[in-house]
Amino acid sequence: QENKEARESLKGIDAQKERLQSTLKEVQDKAKQLADGENALNQAVIEKDAGEKKVAELEKNENELVLQEERKKKETVLTELAGTELVLQVRAGQLREFKTQVVQLQQAEKRLWETWDKYEKAVAERNEEREVYNQLEQAFLDAQAGLLAKHLKEGKKCPVCGSLHHPQLAVIADQVPDKKVLDRKREILELKEKNVQQLSAQAGQMKEQLGDLREQYKNKGGKIFGDVWNEISEAPHMEGSGTEKSAAESQDVIKVKMHLSEELSSCEQKLKEAQTAKESLEKCQKELAALE
Repeated sequence: QENKEARESLKGIDAQKERLQSTLKEVQDKAKQLADGENALNQAVIEKDAGEKKVAELEKNENELVLQEERKKKETVLTELAGTELVLQVRAGQLREFKTQVVQLQQAEKRLWETWDKYEKAVAERNEEREVYNQLEQAFLDAQAGLLAKHLKEGKKCPVCGSLHHPQLAVIADQVPDKKVLDRKREILELKEKNVQQLSAQAGQMKEQLGDLREQYKNKGGKIFGDVWNEISEAPHMEGSGTEKSAAESQDVIKVKMHLSEELSSCEQKLKEAQTAKESLEKCQKELAALE
């Protein structure tokens, strides 16, 4: 009976052992599965980190390419701006130089017109003085003739013409100019005559110089404006007397001067805009260089 119980007990132990071994195997399998899962997870994390690193490197390379492309574009624009700025500076310089030439031409015209006015006034004063002098001289000569007539006797020779007969003797005027007064008037007349001659010579010289300035003005304007020159200008000219135009300016030159001022103002504005854009681009370049 005891053997039977012992066998039964052993059978129970064996069954329990089998169950425990089965449980142990299940635990071991699960542990292996967990270990494999952990390894897979670690591998996945490693691969994830590597992927993120690669993506970051690609993004960095892409950003660098974008920055390089942007920098090249800005360098190209800067080069173009530098060329535009140079062209604008040259053009502005030409316009300023020509504007100075136009002002000089206007000043020369004004000086000539003023000299013409002075000449015409001097001629009028000279003519008036000459008339006064001629009247005084005639009165003086008439008075001389009257004095001479007082001493003429019929049958005696005239000391001037030699005639023996004197049918109509000169009459002495009530007011006879003094010889000193006449001489003084002659001096004044000579001074006024000299002034007329000087102003005439001065005006002639100025007219010749103005002709040279006009020729330079036309040549320079043609070079600067090309075909447009014929549309905005005709050769400066003057008509009429200096008195009529003493304070006026040539309409043709005024027209050119207005066009010149407008283009110069536009050119200077574009130059400012180009300089501002250049400064902005240079600032962007520095920022791009700092990012690289």
